[in-house]
Amino acid sequence: MTAQHTHLEKKRATIVCADIGIFSPRDDESIDQSAGLMNTCNDIIESVAGYYGGKVIQFTGKSTILAFEEKNASVGNRNNPLLAAIEIREKIAELSKKVSLDVPLELLAGIHMGPVLLGHIGTATNKQSTVIGETVDITARIRDMANKGQILTSKETYEQNKSKFDFQTLEPVYVKGKSEPIPIYKVLNQKKKEFAPKDQSDRSIYSEMIGRKDEKEILIAELISLTQGEGGIINIIGAPGTGKSRLIEEIKKERIVDQLLWFEGRGLSHGHTLSYHPLAGIIKSWAGIVEEDSPLIAESKLKNEIKKISPEAVESIFPFIARFMGLNLSGDAGKHFAEIEPGALDKMMLKALRELLIKAATRRQFIIAIEDLHWADQSSLS
Repeated sequence: MTAQHTHLEKKRATIVCADIGIFSPRDDESIDQSAGLMNTCNDIIESVAGYYGGKVIQFTGKSTILAFEEKNASVGNRNNPLLAAIEIREKIAELSKKVSLDVPLELLAGIHMGPVLLGHIGTATNKQSTVIGETVDITARIRDMANKGQILTSKETYEQNKSKFDFQTLEPVYVKGKSEPIPIYKVLNQKKKEFAPKDQSDRSIYSEMIGRKDEKEILIAELISLTQGEGGIINIIGAPGTGKSRLIEEIKKERIVDQLLWFEGRGLSHGHTLSYHPLAGIIKSWAGIVEEDSPLIAESKLKNEIKKISPEAVESIFPFIARFMGLNLSGDAGKHFAEIEPGALDKMMLKALRELLIKAATRRQFIIAIEDLHWADQSSLS
């Protein structure tokens, strides 16, 4: 007789049910290839889900169930199932490009939140994670409605995330056990963060800028010169609260800026001991890296942007720019850095940064704006 060990707790969680189109193997070679792809996909899913506060509950061939507990304080602001699903979709798409398949790998997923029974079942020697409840059934039904590449959510998930993501409203669907159809929404992308005055609510009234007409005209004239190939350096100096940041935000609204690229960095009040932090912020702005990005996705974004500018030099520039930004590279690149003297490494990182900026400038004029430069570290100022 085998003793059963079941431990389930009632919790509130967001469930993600996902499928990946792994091909059906026909011979020994394709069986090995399929198994390798499934293992790689599972590694990606587990790594990304863990970063965003989720837990893999079930792997069954091409299907996966993830659970994100509502109160997972250990990951702070990263606890977001939608970001996890989007990043998994991107990573699976990247993997698909590297392998040769008749049908590409594409994620499709359903997301729904509600009460569940979460825990494990089985014997003392064979415990398995599980999640049970109507929430799981509804999530699986939503997933079944998704086409390849789509991430669909219920109304509950939509309401909680509509301020952070763009959605497309789809036709409601009937779900077993429900007398009325449930609303369905397709996740499009994460909304870009826009400027708003600090410590202001959404009800604030933003007044017209007054008293900075001359300074604004000078800046616009300089930007016009930049579009004609003449660069320069502009210092905006003033006491705190005199409208320096507001002036910059007003300039960013001008049509002339649409012809240029705009990158931003910022000095931090505690930044005197943080080497090159304003410059690292500029690279993040250029590569589209945001706080919520995991190290994996940040590395991917950076490498892709460098490839666009200089595909022939990406291998020589990318490792040093990544290190400059504080990304810890693994493998041969990581071992190589360990052998370089700190002083020499600083020179090599700055050389790579100069090369990157020069190559970028040959493609399109750009603006580098650094706020609160007086807080920058000495290395950045030098």
